[in-house]
Amino acid sequence: MERIAGVWRLVIHRDSHGKNDDPDFEAGVRFTFTKVGKLTILDTHENLSGTFEIVDLGKIDLFLTGQKQPAIFRFDDDNRLTMCVSLDKVRPTDFTPEERDPRVLWRLVRAKPGEEKPAQEEVDRLVETYRYTAIYVKASEAELALQNAPGDSAPKIRSDELTNMVVLFERPNLIAQAKSVLKNYDRPIFLGQKPFAINLSTGPVGQRLRSKSNLFHIGVGIHIYHNIYGRYPRHAIYSADGKRPLLSWRVAILPYIGESALYRQFKLDQPWDSEHNKELIAKMPSLYAPPFAITIKPLETYYQVVTGPQTLFDGANKTRMKDILDGTTNTLLAIEAKDSVIWTKPADLALSEIKDQNLAVGGHLPGGFNALFCDGTVRHLSATLPATTLRSLAMPTDGKVVDLNTLANP
Repeated sequence: MERIAGVWRLVIHRDSHGKNDDPDFEAGVRFTFTKVGKLTILDTHENLSGTFEIVDLGKIDLFLTGQKQPAIFRFDDDNRLTMCVSLDKVRPTDFTPEERDPRVLWRLVRAKPGEEKPAQEEVDRLVETYRYTAIYVKASEAELALQNAPGDSAPKIRSDELTNMVVLFERPNLIAQAKSVLKNYDRPIFLGQKPFAINLSTGPVGQRLRSKSNLFHIGVGIHIYHNIYGRYPRHAIYSADGKRPLLSWRVAILPYIGESALYRQFKLDQPWDSEHNKELIAKMPSLYAPPFAITIKPLETYYQVVTGPQTLFDGANKTRMKDILDGTTNTLLAIEAKDSVIWTKPADLALSEIKDQNLAVGGHLPGGFNALFCDGTVRHLSATLPATTLRSLAMPTDGKVVDLNTLANP
């Protein structure tokens, strides 16, 4: 126990696909083992706290997410530690995870004085590793998008390939990270070099497409968060005792929608309306401002999640993608609400206990509203969607699979 105690820097993280993470990701992570069995992993904006137990020579159990993760470890010398952690509750027998192997490998180096926390430049590099631009378009919209793409930045695809897609534009060295984050997307991914803006009209069609783009980018930010922390953000950043919601999930994902500088200005241990944090309300990212809201209250957003028992955002509970038993294509992630809220406030749509009471959604676009699903797609759903159907989409484990093809508007 005494030998492992201390602060360690992550130098290699090999994932369950047998591939090493970007070095910039590894540089910003610290592990702290104490002599009394406590474990903390320090990352960009969250401490993962838990415990550990050395159960035998070279064998250790980690308890970071409320579940036991059996692992093996070895000291390469007094200042170098290698650990292989299981993701399926079966203790590893060697230190060589391969592709599709449910294990991760950590190589740690004991932190020197002054290295106990990541330097700001390390944090900045980590956040930048997960930044990229993505636009989700449907077949009918892809033609418009490509018409407005400047020169060589557009993907070279034939008209018969204009199916549902994700178009990514980013630096070449981040393509691997982008593919990793979007590995659960069941559609083609086209890669280019530079982002382009879609030149849309200000009418209902343009407003709908702009709002779809906003929701999709929000979804990408949430999926990047999940890719890093192994779970979705909670509906709020909670107080240290886990009892009081302080700031919205919209603040929690700021580093992953290109707003890391704004994120660092928040005091995460204070509520949204504290003297310090309320000064930041005026800096709402344009991504949270829906294009259809002509009379919107200043600095408020309609993009909300559904909260309450049995939803994806159930209080302080933590939810992972694998907890979605009904399938990611059948579970809501975020939606256009009827009423707006201050973007930093932990306020969202609450699922009523009355089964036939509909959620207060939409009302801003002709015929329906946009909804972001857990598989990353954004669909325009009919305004006449039954209350019971919308309720099922908000509950990831109710066992009711909805045929969305019969519900979506063109």
